[in-house]
Amino acid sequence: MPGVYFYLMREDTSTLIYNIKESMWLVPALLVLAAVLLAPTMVYLDEVFGDAAQEWIPFVFAGGSDGARDMLSTIATAMASVIGIAFSITIVVLQLAASQFSPRVITTFRRDRGQQMVLGMYLATFVYSLLVLRRVRASNEAEEAFVPGLAMLVALILALVCLGLLLYFVQHISQQLLVSEITTRIRSDLDNVSETLYPEDVGQPFDESTTDEDLIAEIEDRATSRMIIRAPEGGYLQTIRESRLAEFVEDPVLAIQVEFSVGSYLFEREVLATVFLTDAISRDEASELAELGEKAFSFGSSPSLRANSQLAVQQLVDVALRALSTGVNDPSTARQVLEELSDWLALTAHRDFPSRVRNVDDGVLVLPQVGFDDYVYQTFGQIRHAVAVGANLLHTIAEMLEKLLATDPPRNRLKAFGDELRALKEETDKISNPIARKRLEERVDALLEDIDSRMHSTAPTPS
Repeated sequence: MPGVYFYLMREDTSTLIYNIKESMWLVPALLVLAAVLLAPTMVYLDEVFGDAAQEWIPFVFAGGSDGARDMLSTIATAMASVIGIAFSITIVVLQLAASQFSPRVITTFRRDRGQQMVLGMYLATFVYSLLVLRRVRASNEAEEAFVPGLAMLVALILALVCLGLLLYFVQHISQQLLVSEITTRIRSDLDNVSETLYPEDVGQPFDESTTDEDLIAEIEDRATSRMIIRAPEGGYLQTIRESRLAEFVEDPVLAIQVEFSVGSYLFEREVLATVFLTDAISRDEASELAELGEKAFSFGSSPSLRANSQLAVQQLVDVALRALSTGVNDPSTARQVLEELSDWLALTAHRDFPSRVRNVDDGVLVLPQVGFDDYVYQTFGQIRHAVAVGANLLHTIAEMLEKLLATDPPRNRLKAFGDELRALKEETDKISNPIARKRLEERVDALLEDIDSRMHSTAPTPS
């Protein structure tokens, strides 16, 4: 099965590349590597063009070997000190973000390219200075003195750049702790995940005229036997490689149904997927198929954003919940979160969710999918339950739902909004002020009437 193993290698490489890109050390490592290559290059240019450089290039270092050593040692020492300060500030900011907003948002800070660039430049300048320092030599009986003037000039330029980056770093770190900055970053992640979340490129819809539930029932009736693929380890399901699963859907495999969506926590040996077969297979064939099927899933100790929009939504919701906690009591932050999430829901309401049941060659692939109703409940439900007293935030939820309805969502999305409004109405008992409670109830009733009229309207749904 060379084709299958080619897919295994290619998609494992894809996962590795994604993990490297998302790591904190990628940019610093690349900059340090650049410094390691730049130092001997500049020293070589000094050896070849050193005398001409003194005449044609201004500010080339023209001092002696002792002065060069002192200058490079000072730069290296300063960089070592600043690196320690920068890492300390970074750790403090991560602690503040975790305590003030949510531990989930730490990944957003860790992936910040500006912060990585600053730390990488400090490390690169430190390494560059040390590498050039070892090539400076004083005159003796055996050889002449050598002071790499061009390399010294580059070291001075790097030191000045790092000085400017220190000011940028302080400003950047302080800006990162703004609520608007955090919600915007998470929203950007959410938009990126949403663009690649749904498996449109994995096969074709099996039958658009039939519901997914009926199609799954039909597959179960057609199958003569089935086998189970179990989780090889416990942890969060980070990725489902749909294209790899599609490669396995060939005779006698009729269909593969994945039981859990990305982000779910599975126990070891919990059911991952069900394989429907047209004919019975031997124990060895079943074992081989199960082993290959397990490789279509990857697990980790924490959920990944790679294909998990629910995680991004939960990060924003966690920020709102922390803001509503007794120790913080910041409803303005919760409102900002609701505005970001509602804006995303308005866009998602007009997105076509592909069928769970995908036709792949001669077989069928049944993939898990988070429904629009789930997103609506995740956005408003947890925040609604967290509001112990007061009408302000409940009114905000009603306002966000009203604005969502103003975007003319498709008719099949209205039920989710109606369910949330009815649940919101039940929460009005928490409002102690009777006037505020009545205003909210009247607002919710008006929105429910609007939804009811739209659902029973014969006019075409706006596109």
